[in-house]
Amino acid sequence: QALRLVRYQITVRNTSSRRANAVVIRDRVPGGLVFVRASRAATVRNGAVVVRLGNLAPGASRTISVWMRATAGV
Repeated sequence: QALRLVRYQITVRNTSSRRANAVVIRDRVPGGLVFVRASRAATVRNGAVVVRLGNLAPGASRTISVWMRATAGV
């Protein structure tokens, strides 16, 4: 039986009137799931998906999608 992928989205918005520099998303990988891929370049470090977004202008937002798969037995 094939294990299903779970996809979710994370949106980051700069609500400041100043540019946000070197924005990084860190999202913990829940137990029972394994990271498969993301819509932007990503790594997994210390149990978290890490995506470097760079700078965000005032009012700007970025959305990424993340796909995970359940481990066997979950």
